[in-house]
Amino acid sequence: MTDEQFSELIALLVHEQRGIEVKGPGLRTDRQLAAKVVRAALSMSNRRTGGLIIIGIDEQNGAFTPTGLSDVELATWRYDDVSTLFALYADPPISFRLEVRVHNEQRFVLLNIDEFSDIPVLCRRDNDPVLREGACYVRSRRRPETAEIPSHADMRDLIELATEKGIKRFLGQMQTGGISISEVVQAQDEALFDQQHQGWEGGLLEQLQPRGHWKVTIRPSTFARERVTDMASLLPLLMNRSVNLGGWYFPLVLANPIVGNDWIMEELNKPSAPEVWRFYQSAQFTDYFGMWEDWRNDNRHWQPGEVLMFESAVTLVTGIFVFASQLAVSDLYQMLSSIHMEIQVMGIQNRQLKYEAGAGSLFLPHTSAIPDYTYKQDFSREELVATPKELALHAVKQILLRFSNFTAPLAVLQGIQERVQI
Repeated sequence: MTDEQFSELIALLVHEQRGIEVKGPGLRTDRQLAAKVVRAALSMSNRRTGGLIIIGIDEQNGAFTPTGLSDVELATWRYDDVSTLFALYADPPISFRLEVRVHNEQRFVLLNIDEFSDIPVLCRRDNDPVLREGACYVRSRRRPETAEIPSHADMRDLIELATEKGIKRFLGQMQTGGISISEVVQAQDEALFDQQHQGWEGGLLEQLQPRGHWKVTIRPSTFARERVTDMASLLPLLMNRSVNLGGWYFPLVLANPIVGNDWIMEELNKPSAPEVWRFYQSAQFTDYFGMWEDWRNDNRHWQPGEVLMFESAVTLVTGIFVFASQLAVSDLYQMLSSIHMEIQVMGIQNRQLKYEAGAGSLFLPHTSAIPDYTYKQDFSREELVATPKELALHAVKQILLRFSNFTAPLAVLQGIQERVQI
């Protein structure tokens, strides 16, 4: 996450969210503060896609004040020291990244906590009254707070996540062994899925489409209008699977959807770039995602329509595939033999591909001669669950090959994936 993205996050943070917890300034050696940070980290590690902890924001009566950390306080929040602190209390260990971010000339510690890799993380020792040995902390569904598992719904979320990880490991082993569980490949019913989009126009979508944007569709290969019988289950399904791309999310879900006849929708007029998505009872998900290169006004040396950043494309496409793999292990998708994915990149004619890190480009300039490109493919559920990042590499390379003389090997794309740590 850049300082600019961090400032944008602070501006949007009017209250804590399930994926974000804030703590006031102080020393890591402050026993109470350290225990509260550990407790937050334990809960975020037990949440799908993990979450963020920001240290240096005061909260009083529900209002946030970003005061930042002093030099003395900041010096105590080094990665090695925080890692040692977490190791004292977490079993199994917590995986995280630590960044120091600047907002209004004040410094903050940002802890990006990963979800657990195999089994839920438990507290291994007491620190009364904040931590209890053997406790399993989660981010509650009822309100954005850290608590020991407060309800059967929170317990079910945790069990489902652990089960999905077990399924992923099993399917990965099956895929490696060349064994496919799917026996029947269902025929596409594309016309019926397309009909669902009829009449979707106006509003933020109309503002978004004239500029460069991505259109992403993830759906079953076969059509069933009410595959999701309970409309109320659509929003939790998305919220629990939104992918953290290092401080921004795909898709961004703010839990305030517009409800249609057989769909829910959010229109998100973000400063970085607008986003509009719909999720249908047929289990079709479609997201229009504005290219930030055409929307950010931060004195960059290009105009809308001129540039597509190489790293941003790799990050977004990887996030799309990881999100699809998260959907694929849900109960809704478990009976499907194949899943259709479609990624359209729109408004790329005469657009130049550039490398984001540094003033120059890692490669020679590459320009697209076509207005749009569509990558689409049906994947077996097993391969999408087992190897989403590998599939993303091949997809994004097909997209980038539409820019003249693009020759970057997959290893370069994989290096970007590893830096983002999706």
